[in-house]
Amino acid sequence: IFDSAGIMTAAEIAPGAGLTPVIERMLSDPQISYLHAHNAGRGCFAARIDRN
Repeated sequence: IFDSAGIMTAAEIAPGAGLTPVIERMLSDPQISYLHAHNAGRGCFAARIDRN
């Protein structure tokens, strides 16, 4: 979870089937600009999720 300055403000692990509500909750905070999604097992970067 990153703010507009690119500073990571938090992190969370969520199961794949439960990602949508977690993403929506994280982006409901106006201080959050974007998220990075990673695979939990190996930590590989999967996607950047931007606020529209």
